[in-house]
Amino acid sequence: MSHVSQISAYGRPGTGQSTVAITGMPMWALGAAIFTLSLAPLGTGTSNIANEIVRTQQLAPLDRSARRNSFFDHAADYVTDDWDGDGAVAISSDDVTSARSLLNALDVADPEIVAGSDGSICMEWIRQSPVGEKKIYVDIGPNGKVLTFARFGDSSPIEKHFDQYNPGVIDHLRVLFSIYSA
Repeated sequence: MSHVSQISAYGRPGTGQSTVAITGMPMWALGAAIFTLSLAPLGTGTSNIANEIVRTQQLAPLDRSARRNSFFDHAADYVTDDWDGDGAVAISSDDVTSARSLLNALDVADPEIVAGSDGSICMEWIRQSPVGEKKIYVDIGPNGKVLTFARFGDSSPIEKHFDQYNPGVIDHLRVLFSIYSA
């Protein structure tokens, strides 16, 4: 995980291209790293994902609740096909409702949350522990399907698919989060 400390945008005169420099400090490093992305001109369909990256990073870096709220506040941005300008499938309002219900039912830290180009809503929880990195991923949708994946340190991954969001999903995730929190 890293902390974004600065985002700068630069135009290239006459080219119609923009460059965004994101300066951040990885948790494990003492120095800053700079990442550069070439983006389509702002206002075009392909700039939507870049705008979401910038909107997310304008929030306090450790304020996960604000990031979660930001996703749900802007979920309407993802309900039409090609929302990213690169052929992404629209997310459904039912899947947004399921994602919100899942998060409300779990008593855990808010995840990183983004829209997937396949029409899913992707949530991830990652933390370091004495036994290594612990990860839980949950994808909701498309069409109400739920995929869960977890890995705790060097253990074998745990993957489970559900045909629809239901109380069994919450029960399964509670077991995973009991391991994640230990």
